[in-house]
Amino acid sequence: MPITQLRNPAMTDPDDYDISAGEQINPLQFCSSTSTNYNTFVANGGGACTYATEPYQPENGIYIADIYDCVTVPLNNVKLAVKGIYNIHPQADGICCPNRAFTCMQPKREAKLNVKESAGVRPRWWFNSVTGICEQFMWDPWDETEVQSPNNFKTREHCESYCKDTCKRGAPEYSVGRTLNEEEPITNCQTINSCSTNFECKTNDWRQLCCPSVTSICSIAGGRPLDPSRHTNFDPGYSMKRMFNLNFEKSRRYYYDSEQGRCTSFTYNGALGNFNNFKSLSDCELFCERLQCKHGTPLKIRQVTQQCSHNSHCPSTHECQMDNKICCPKLHAICSQPLRLGNCKENIRRYWYNAVNHACQIFNYTGCQGNDNNFETLLECQNTCGNIT
Repeated sequence: MPITQLRNPAMTDPDDYDISAGEQINPLQFCSSTSTNYNTFVANGGGACTYATEPYQPENGIYIADIYDCVTVPLNNVKLAVKGIYNIHPQADGICCPNRAFTCMQPKREAKLNVKESAGVRPRWWFNSVTGICEQFMWDPWDETEVQSPNNFKTREHCESYCKDTCKRGAPEYSVGRTLNEEEPITNCQTINSCSTNFECKTNDWRQLCCPSVTSICSIAGGRPLDPSRHTNFDPGYSMKRMFNLNFEKSRRYYYDSEQGRCTSFTYNGALGNFNNFKSLSDCELFCERLQCKHGTPLKIRQVTQQCSHNSHCPSTHECQMDNKICCPKLHAICSQPLRLGNCKENIRRYWYNAVNHACQIFNYTGCQGNDNNFETLLECQNTCGNIT
């Protein structure tokens, strides 16, 4: 993957010069941007970005080069400062930092409610990889009780240019190069056949990319190469140390269990992991719910998904999806829903089916509280509702 700009805007913000600049792997891992060895852990920086648990042996190398970039930085002064204490490999020319896809899927790190703005709390922006929208939040740069999130931008424009310009969640498919740093995203795809398995053609504001499919993200692999040593349907990640000998905090997260057809909680160890990792149950359901119903979203009563074992258990607008035993909307019900712009303040290009004119039409979606007659592409709208009479 091409090297991208610094992951945390605090690194380029003169007002925040005294703030920790992101959460790189700790202990700080050096790397070689020209290395093609992504499986062997090379502690002194002679290899690519890999991770290993103690004891740090070469055979303990864990592949992380798909979520961490080797970002080239001048290391001459560093090598001189640690000479005789820690010998950095001559080929080391960078440090391992979370890449764009992994940065933009991280949850926001909000200030606690009892902290006032006068104490240093300030507005920032983060990318919501579930909705695909940059949202504002209040950030406390002095709170050291938890790990700061790299998904933190000073301006909305910075957030959108860094995160909204690519796939909503997960990394795009790349061409094959001699090294990962020489690979480029596959662009200008036209159909689903233009992309490999587990990817689908998506259009953003100015280009087409092969992005991970929802099925891929919400699978056991979670949009990453499957770790053969893992024996769970979720990826718990790792409990690694960060600055000042503090550990990344364990927390409750949610993943979509494709075998059970629903979102389930698990304990996340705080670092690494995959993209099938959501901070809340609602985020997991919102992103992965299309896997429950072929079209549209499951019927909910008071925020609880309606269970069924027969069509008679569902209203006439829905039918029982027998695999997951939930009520899913019929196509006619989806395509006859009225245009609903939503109640937020975003401006997102979407398509809806006008049942009166029998045609798919473009509209600007505000980002929340829409309905199922809301499609990301014209083709998706036509394929879903084109044969409705």
